Amino acid sequence: MFLIIYYVAVVIIAFIMMGWDKKQSKKNKKRIAEKHLFLISLIGGALGVWAGMVTWRHKTQKVLFKVGVPLMVVIHMIIIARLLSNKMLS
Repeated sequence: MFLIIYYVAVVIIAFIMMGWDKKQSKKNKKRIAEKHLFLISLIGGALGVWAGMVTWRHKTQKVLFKVGVPLMVVIHMIIIARLLSNKMLS
């Protein structure tokens, strides 16, 4: 249960971060560093970052994001599926 709550929370935070960064970029104000957006992707927020990329057309020209984030989504889904299947089998 903790895993699901953690994952949902990180995905929501990542999505909000992408929206905030896009809003700030339009206003030429202080933005969220790319390394922080990528870091939240690594720790489980890749789906939120990817949804933000699609929703706001943000970071879609950056190869690291265009390739890395969808790859992390797949990796996270595999990890979560394995963890959940192991719990269900136990």
